[in-house]
Amino acid sequence: MLVALTHVHVHTSALVVTLSTPPLAMNSTGNCALGAAACSGSLEIVERMVAAGTDLESVNGIGTTPLWLAAGYGHMQILELLIASGANVNTPNNNKDSPMLAACSRGHKDVVARLVAAGANVNQANVGGDTPLLTTVCGGHDSLVEMLVTSGADVGHRNKKGVFPLSTAASQGSCAAVQALIDAGADITQRDSNGARALAVAAFCGNTDIVKILLAASGATGGGGIDHRDTSGATALWLAASSGREETLRLLLDAGADGTAATNDGVTALSAAENNKHHACSRLLGGSGVEELANEVTEETTQD
Repeated sequence: MLVALTHVHVHTSALVVTLSTPPLAMNSTGNCALGAAACSGSLEIVERMVAAGTDLESVNGIGTTPLWLAAGYGHMQILELLIASGANVNTPNNNKDSPMLAACSRGHKDVVARLVAAGANVNQANVGGDTPLLTTVCGGHDSLVEMLVTSGADVGHRNKKGVFPLSTAASQGSCAAVQALIDAGADITQRDSNGARALAVAAFCGNTDIVKILLAASGATGGGGIDHRDTSGATALWLAASSGREETLRLLLDAGADGTAATNDGVTALSAAENNKHHACSRLLGGSGVEELANEVTEETTQD
C-alpha cells in the first residue's frame, strides 16, 4: 500500500534553511534541509542548496528523496531542477513507492509526463505489488491511464492481493479507464483472487455502462464468456441479481445470459434475488417479485 503523502508532510518552520544550514540537518518529521525545501515548494532554497552541492539523494525517515517529495507534491519547477541536476528519478522510499507512483497517487499528470520523459520506470512496483498504473486506476485519475499505457505500463499486472487494473476500473465505474485498458490489450478474461472476471465485478457493482463495454469487447475478441463462473459458481448475471442491479440484470438477459444460473451450492439467481428482497430483479427472472413487493408494502403500511 502506498505510504500516504500526509505521513511525510513538512512544517518548514521546524527547520530554517539557509546556505549555512548543514545539508543533512533534520527537522522534526525527519526531512533534511533539501527535502524540507522540496516538499514545501521552496524553489529558491532548493536552487541554493543544489548550487551548494547538497546530496540530491539524501533521504528522510521513511526513505523519500527530495525528488520523490517534489514529485508527490506536484512541485514541477523543483522537479525539473532536480532532474537537470542529476537526481535519480526511480529512487523509491522504504515502502518501495517510486516517485512516479507518488505522483500518480495524486494525479499529477504533468509530473508523470516529465518523469516518463526522464526515463522513469512505469512498471516499478512497491512492496505490495502496486504499480503506477494500478495506483492511478485505484485513485480514479482517468486522464493518466492512457498516458501510462502508451508509455509501456503493464495492463495485466497483479499486485500481491491479485488485484489488477481492469477489474479495479470495472468496480469503480470508470468507462474511460476500462476502454483505455482494453484498447491497450488488457485481457477481459483475466480473473481476480475469487475467480471473477471484470464483467462479473462490473455486474455486481451495477456499473451497466462498463458491462456494455465489456460485452462489446467480448464479442470482438470471442473470449468473454457471458456465463463464466467464479470459484463459487456465480456468474455475472447471478451477481447482478443477488445485489439488486435491475438495469444490469436486464442488459445481461437481453444479451443472452443464462437466467437459470446457480452457484456451486445450488442457489439460483432467482433465489438470490428473492432472498435479498430484490423484487424488481425477481420479476425479471420470472419470480414472484410482484406479490412479495405488495406484501412488503402492506406490512410497512400496517406498521405505520
